[in-house]
Amino acid sequence: MPITLDNTELAKIQAVAAAKLAKETAISTNLPSWSQVSTAVDNISSLAEAKAFIKKLSRVVYWLAKNSET
Repeated sequence: MPITLDNTELAKIQAVAAAKLAKETAISTNLPSWSQVSTAVDNISSLAEAKAFIKKLSRVVYWLAKNSET
């Protein structure tokens, strides 16, 4: 017997899929490549540069932990 979904259930599934796709797109659009990150870390030569990098890194961790860009 086939499984049937009503419109509400289908809409919920589509909303979850759309949110996942939006997150993946935002991440791939906004995050640099690993090579760029590695180079940035290797090029840190002052406390100010280290603070700037840590702030960017913290933003990424926050985004992933909260599951939201803001």
